[in-house]
Amino acid sequence: MLLLNKEGIEQLIEANPFGGFAAERRIELSPLGQSLLVGRCPLEAEPVGRSLLVEPGSGRYRCVTCWARGGNVIDFVMQLDRVTFLVALELLARRAGLDLAALMRSSPASPSRPSAAAQSRRAPIRRGSSTPLWALTPPAWEV
Repeated sequence: MLLLNKEGIEQLIEANPFGGFAAERRIELSPLGQSLLVGRCPLEAEPVGRSLLVEPGSGRYRCVTCWARGGNVIDFVMQLDRVTFLVALELLARRAGLDLAALMRSSPASPSRPSAAAQSRRAPIRRGSSTPLWALTPPAWEV
């Protein structure tokens, strides 16, 4: 049985940048402004245009047309390949050349502070803040 730990999952996400993963899957991303990449969403039944938004700094994505749940590279693999969380972890570990069991077994010697990216994910989204509109969750009736 594989015991998951947060640090191992974060290392796996950092080892698989979204841009590199998208290039391997032939998803073309082009720059939009200073901090976003945009491309066609492969999760749509009929791609309409450049609706997949990726923020490389945080490694998060969202499709503004099909309202794909969004998330990180693990969520993207789960939705694109229609696999479970553990299978997605195995695929990404194999892609990065990491041993998933060793990665999950390792634990830091002392408790570490969460990274800035992890802290920003926990921050509540408030209307009128500097959070981009695409990062907001879909309306409650679509959840």
